[in-house]
Amino acid sequence: MAFSKTSSSLPLQTQLFAAIRAQAPAHLSLADEIADVLGLSTDSAYRRLRGETALSLDEAGRLAQHFNIALHDLLGGPRFAVAFQRVSINALPQGLAEYLAITREYFEQAARGKEKLGAYAAKDIPAFYHFLFPELARFKLFFWLKTIKAAEAYQSLSFAPRHIPDELVAAGAAAARQYLSLPLTEIWNDETANSTLGQIEYYHQAGLYEQPTDAQRLLDEVEALIRHIQHQAVRGATLRDGAEQAPYQLYYNEILLLDNTIFTVADGLSRVLLTYNGMDYLHTSDAEFCGEVQHWLRVQTEKSTLISRVSEKERNRFFNKMYARIDEQRRRLH
Repeated sequence: MAFSKTSSSLPLQTQLFAAIRAQAPAHLSLADEIADVLGLSTDSAYRRLRGETALSLDEAGRLAQHFNIALHDLLGGPRFAVAFQRVSINALPQGLAEYLAITREYFEQAARGKEKLGAYAAKDIPAFYHFLFPELARFKLFFWLKTIKAAEAYQSLSFAPRHIPDELVAAGAAAARQYLSLPLTEIWNDETANSTLGQIEYYHQAGLYEQPTDAQRLLDEVEALIRHIQHQAVRGATLRDGAEQAPYQLYYNEILLLDNTIFTVADGLSRVLLTYNGMDYLHTSDAEFCGEVQHWLRVQTEKSTLISRVSEKERNRFFNKMYARIDEQRRRLH
């Protein structure tokens, strides 16, 4: 698992502009925007971007405020406090739709980098993959709204695909496109598929399907998802609509309890995303914290078996165990 230079080794002014580039829309003229925010000429803005002129503390603060960047995330040196931004469905005015849009933007910013990668310690199947399979995506969205977030509008409903608006599925699919465009390293273990399988079985036992046959159809889609991951591992590339998107590495870890940590780096700017409350998340670009997570992920890959493009026997053994678990659940729910 190879990582490019992290932001902790770059001068603070360079880190700030790297963070601004990661946040700014692709069409934005950065020099013009900085000149406008600071009340400077375009030439003066370019000199600051190139590092020929140092930013004053006031200028750095104004840029950080304008682009919504926490300056203390960029400061080095040992300390115990780490600043995070949170993305909570219940705290967002537009709820799940806004959550999915923010998540898309998060990975779109990373995907715009010239040198970029993402790493995912997958306690659960990465949520993005569900959006490649429409009925499974609708089930996961329904489960999140009804069972995890206890959304009032869903409390009296049983699952049926029609209860989830097309707009939410499209928003999730847009986030998935950005995630799959990153060169990815994922670490899975024997428990990674269990939560999705458990959710399907729980709804069956609780009588929460409008059509009892939905459970079997969902298991079919989980199996198709797992086959999709296996195809990615064989080809060493992420796939969407059958086309290769970016390099892909899959590691099998037999001993580690994973935690859904996501690490990204783009053009030297590192960020870490941590989940809480089921699907809400915190994220930070704190250089020291990101460096610790980067090191932890590297250690885990060293203690894991690479099963993408190599180790065919181990790869087949890993996936066959998941297929056997799905078949066993089919028999239980028949």
